[in-house]
Amino acid sequence: MKLKLRFSGRGGQGIKFLGSILVRVATAANYYATLTVNYTPSVRGGPIFCDVILSSAPISYPF
Repeated sequence: MKLKLRFSGRGGQGIKFLGSILVRVATAANYYATLTVNYTPSVRGGPIFCDVILSSAPISYPF
Protein backbone atom coordinates (compact mmCIF):
# COMPACT_ATOMS: atom_id res chain seq x y z
CA MET A 1 0.00 0.00 0.00
CA LYS A 2 1.35 3.41 -0.96
CA LEU A 3 -0.56 6.65 -0.47
CA LYS A 4 0.61 10.06 -1.72
CA LEU A 5 -1.06 13.17 -0.30
CA ARG A 6 -0.62 16.88 -1.01
CA PHE A 7 -1.98 19.58 1.27
CA SER A 8 -1.89 23.22 0.23
CA GLY A 9 -2.97 26.48 1.73
CA ARG A 10 -1.69 29.79 3.03
CA GLY A 11 0.92 30.36 5.71
CA GLY A 12 -0.60 30.34 9.17
CA GLN A 13 -3.32 27.77 8.41
CA GLY A 14 -1.47 24.84 10.00
CA ILE A 15 -0.63 22.91 6.81
CA LYS A 16 2.91 22.10 7.97
CA PHE A 17 1.57 21.06 11.39
CA LEU A 18 -1.05 18.82 9.73
CA GLY A 19 1.63 17.03 7.70
CA SER A 20 3.91 16.50 10.69
CA ILE A 21 1.07 15.10 12.83
CA LEU A 22 0.02 12.75 10.03
CA VAL A 23 3.60 11.44 9.71
CA ARG A 24 3.90 10.93 13.48
CA VAL A 25 0.64 8.98 13.62
CA ALA A 26 1.65 6.82 10.64
CA THR A 27 5.07 5.96 12.09
CA ALA A 28 3.48 5.17 15.46
CA ALA A 29 1.24 2.71 13.58
CA ASN A 30 4.38 1.05 12.07
CA TYR A 31 4.06 2.59 8.60
CA TYR A 32 6.83 4.28 6.65
CA ALA A 33 6.31 7.99 6.00
CA THR A 34 8.02 10.97 4.38
CA LEU A 35 7.23 14.66 4.60
CA THR A 36 8.33 17.54 2.39
CA VAL A 37 7.20 21.13 2.85
CA ASN A 38 7.62 23.99 0.37
CA TYR A 39 6.78 27.55 1.38
CA THR A 40 7.81 31.15 0.78
CA PRO A 41 9.71 33.26 3.30
CA SER A 42 6.50 35.18 4.13
CA VAL A 43 5.48 34.77 7.77
CA ARG A 44 1.74 34.62 7.05
CA GLY A 45 -0.33 34.49 3.91
CA GLY A 46 2.22 33.01 1.50
CA PRO A 47 1.50 29.75 -0.33
CA ILE A 48 2.52 26.48 1.34
CA PHE A 49 2.56 22.93 -0.01
CA CYS A 50 3.02 19.80 2.08
CA ASP A 51 3.64 16.41 0.43
CA VAL A 52 3.23 13.25 2.51
CA ILE A 53 3.89 9.66 1.43
CA LEU A 54 2.62 6.79 3.56
CA SER A 55 3.58 3.19 2.81
CA SER A 56 3.65 -0.28 4.31
CA ALA A 57 7.03 -0.88 2.60
CA PRO A 58 10.22 1.23 2.68
CA ILE A 59 9.96 4.37 0.55
CA SER A 60 12.47 5.24 -2.15
CA TYR A 61 13.02 8.93 -1.44
CA PRO A 62 12.78 11.46 -3.05
CA PHE A 63 9.70 10.44 -4.97
